[in-house]
Amino acid sequence: MRRKRSIIVKLCGLAAILPLFASAVAAATTAGSEDLPEILAKVNNKSIHRATVIAGLNPDDPVGPALDRAVCRALSAQLAVREGLDKDPAYVAAVRDMKMRSGRTDDVVAMVLASHYIQTNADLQKAFAAAAAVSDAEVDAFIAENQPRYGQMPKDQLRPVATRGLVSQRRAEIRNDWVMKRLSKTEFSIGGRPIPATVIEAAVDARATGSGDPLIDHIVASLPGAANDPVGVLGAAVIDAGGTAIELGALSGFQQIAAGAGGGRSHRKLIDVLVHAVVADEARSKGIDQDPEFIRANPLMGPQVTNADTILVARYFEHHELKRNDIEVDKEELDQLALAVMQMFQGKGDGALRRQLAAAKKSYVDAAVSDAEIEALSEALMLSLWDGRDAFRAYLANVMLEWKRAGHFAPLLAQAKITRFDD
Repeated sequence: MRRKRSIIVKLCGLAAILPLFASAVAAATTAGSEDLPEILAKVNNKSIHRATVIAGLNPDDPVGPALDRAVCRALSAQLAVREGLDKDPAYVAAVRDMKMRSGRTDDVVAMVLASHYIQTNADLQKAFAAAAAVSDAEVDAFIAENQPRYGQMPKDQLRPVATRGLVSQRRAEIRNDWVMKRLSKTEFSIGGRPIPATVIEAAVDARATGSGDPLIDHIVASLPGAANDPVGVLGAAVIDAGGTAIELGALSGFQQIAAGAGGGRSHRKLIDVLVHAVVADEARSKGIDQDPEFIRANPLMGPQVTNADTILVARYFEHHELKRNDIEVDKEELDQLALAVMQMFQGKGDGALRRQLAAAKKSYVDAAVSDAEIEALSEALMLSLWDGRDAFRAYLANVMLEWKRAGHFAPLLAQAKITRFDD
């Protein structure tokens, strides 16, 4: 697959209106093509995956236009973060609500990624395989140490079940050791107060033995008011896990955590959240979240364009007045364009229409008016005879919005590092 770079001039939506903004790449490649690579483009080294681009397309639909839109969205989201728009309280609240409704909260995503990383880690899987090699003497010793569990079991079931129990215990110990090496390198705090490493280690041990929850006990004791109002105080608390902020109230298992704080069973949910966050961060640092194998196995968790990206892009467009309601077409402008179109139909040429369109377009983007735009505008005016004057006004507003977006993004796209891998 050959590489190529291009300046993308067709932007986020409304592309069908303006043929001028046709894809810089031939649109022959379709969504159903078997030759499409897993990664179709990179925007400032952030990958755009095939699954993201072709979602919603029919097999015969061209990929080029959809990829153009994906490039625009990716760049818009990056620019929004650069401008700090991702810190806007309204955006943060909208994303939190969206994640809670969809069930795709940060802890669920981290759990899926961490599980995949553990299951595919060669060293860890090699250790798990070695743990399965147990001798008869080791099984006998395990049965003797666990008489309450196996004492009443039928003899024909005893050894197979005990063998599985011994292997499972050894693998849990290997996993805990592997996890603890990573947790011990991570600094945890809540409300600005460090969580001692001994508490984290005790919570990992408790998870293995099923006894209590030292972590939630420590947090309740360290947060003012948590003993009297665990749900309220914990819901507003944020744990910092090596730079990753974990808002407890936004966790999918928050009710279990709160129940543990009240003396009930928490199922050791909170330590699992911290483990998954740390392991997932390591997986991301190795690019596992962008690995085609992970995406194929977990299509809803891959690095696709998420609703959070959509919200962020919308926030960027709003901040830079690039939304539909930011364009107004006054009556005089509408009348002049309509008159120019009618003069063209009367055989007086399209000079007046071209001049008016060129002047309007010049205020948004430095580009000539195309024959396709003249034809499309004429068709829109004719259709307005049935749909009414407001339909023509709406069409013009959409055209001008596309011009405005083109003018806004042209220098940004030129400055960005964009590499495409489609044909």
